[in-house]
Amino acid sequence: MKKRLLLLPVLLVLLLSPGSARADALEQARRLVYQASEQIDALNLALYEAAALRAQGEHDAALDKLKLVERDVQAVQNGHDRVEQAIETARDNPPPFDEPGPDEDDPALLYEQEVANLEQIAGWQITTAQIKLAEVHFYSAMNYFGLMSQLFAEPEIPDDASIDDEAELVRAKIERLRSGYNNGEQAIRLAEQAKTALAEARELLPPDGDVLLEANLDNLQPQVEDLIALIEKEKGRTMERQVAAQVELGLVLLKDRRYSQALREMENARRFIEDHPLIDRGIAEVHYTHGMEYLEGGQDRNAADKFAEALSFDPEHYGANLGLGKLELAAENYASAETHLVNAVELKPDRAEARYRLALALVGQGRDRDALAAFEAAAERGYGVDCYRDWGLAWETLGDRREAAEVYEDGLDAPDGPDAVLDAHLAHIYVIRDIEQDEAVSLARRSIDSDGPKEYAWPALVLAHFNDRRDAQLPELATEALTALADSAPEPRGVVRYATAAAYERGKDYDAALAELDAITTVPDWLAEDHRELLADVVEELIDRAEDESDEIDDRTEDLNDERGEIQERLDTGELREGETVEGLQARQGEIDAEKAELETRKRELTAEIEALRGRL
Repeated sequence: MKKRLLLLPVLLVLLLSPGSARADALEQARRLVYQASEQIDALNLALYEAAALRAQGEHDAALDKLKLVERDVQAVQNGHDRVEQAIETARDNPPPFDEPGPDEDDPALLYEQEVANLEQIAGWQITTAQIKLAEVHFYSAMNYFGLMSQLFAEPEIPDDASIDDEAELVRAKIERLRSGYNNGEQAIRLAEQAKTALAEARELLPPDGDVLLEANLDNLQPQVEDLIALIEKEKGRTMERQVAAQVELGLVLLKDRRYSQALREMENARRFIEDHPLIDRGIAEVHYTHGMEYLEGGQDRNAADKFAEALSFDPEHYGANLGLGKLELAAENYASAETHLVNAVELKPDRAEARYRLALALVGQGRDRDALAAFEAAAERGYGVDCYRDWGLAWETLGDRREAAEVYEDGLDAPDGPDAVLDAHLAHIYVIRDIEQDEAVSLARRSIDSDGPKEYAWPALVLAHFNDRRDAQLPELATEALTALADSAPEPRGVVRYATAAAYERGKDYDAALAELDAITTVPDWLAEDHRELLADVVEELIDRAEDESDEIDDRTEDLNDERGEIQERLDTGELREGETVEGLQARQGEIDAEKAELETRKRELTAEIEALRGRL
């Protein structure tokens, strides 16, 4: 700018020459142009000072400074009409000039050049002032943007803060965000004004252009555009933060179970962004928490309604899907339970409980094989002994006791064990497979002491004693087992009696064994063949014994017949032996006949018994 003013001293001599009052017009124009240049220099200094304040974070002070700069810019703009008028007056009223000498410049031409130079400088000044106005708006927008950012700072909430104190802190944050958003609105307004001012400055450029002014415009314009985009982005973030803060306020109130207030505050978030997903998720959390309170109070139906309401706002709410799935599972609505539990698994694949409950829902539908993977995944994620128990039961349902035993054995190490059902079933498998009998006894006893399933624990305990050849303890133990087992559990009772019978058979007490076997109404499939074999063995032993006794009777009868014949012969011949009498021999014949009658009766009984026993084979 000052380079442009270097042409002014050329005419000083002419303008200071005496006489011409018209020269005062040019002097007035020159004075006003100089004043405008000084004002623009002052504007640059003031803008620099405002920038320094902004850099220090003193945005309010910077804004106050910029207001003064804007006033001074307007003063330059307002004074431009006077400058133009003074230049026009000087052009229209040139002083009289003497004819120039041969070697002198034409003073009239120099005068016109001076006026044109002043006019050019004045045009540059008004354009510069317009650019400065754009800078004022631009920097003011930046300061409002800075104020907007400063309001985002949040105080820490004390650990011992009450719900009301915490709520007040969140409300204060909402107010700061609202003020921040308003600052953003002001910043956008000013940035748009800067954009307009730049456009107007371009219109003020001289027809043949001005490299320096155009460079200033080209430098500032993209900065304004970038600032507008940045502010709009930050306004959007602020709006998001307002929604989040409003929802946060609802969640704070939710801690105190103020459900209505929490819902009201979350609905208020729609003032900022009507359909923001965070709002529906927050409302869903309120309904879910309310449902959990109902669940804790044993009001399952109300809890289910609240979980369903939560899902109507947020179908991807993990807790509501899990909670409703568990309630449907308890109500044996297995297909519906599966739907919700599949959702829960997909939402949080690393959570163990949803996978475990899903497995139970599949088992409830008779899909035990499909459930195996879900049980395994739940166990891998640390669900606990319940998972191992039900996983093993699924394997048993599928008929694979070996796999079931491996699962149960892993479950024994679960930190939340033991489990009475797992203990009973594992003991039961051990005795069926005739392995780990000491462990089977220990597991069965632990299950019985923990009120586990008697129909598995007691047969396992009795069978373990039989397998381990503790036959002396079996009768008393069997009596205890039969007392514990209900009459409505014929198969477990059959197992106990089978083990007792087998122990009697091993001790060759076949009558006692058959008595136990005859008391059995049914046995489980896995024992059916052994039961048939034991019964056959006992019956055959009894048949053999009866046949042996029958043979002995035949032998005895033959001996008695021989003896009677000899006695009769001596009676007929009268050749009695020394000491014999007729009466004595006749008495002996009577005894023989009586014994033979008894033997014949026993023979008939044995024949009938053998026939009956053969009929059982």
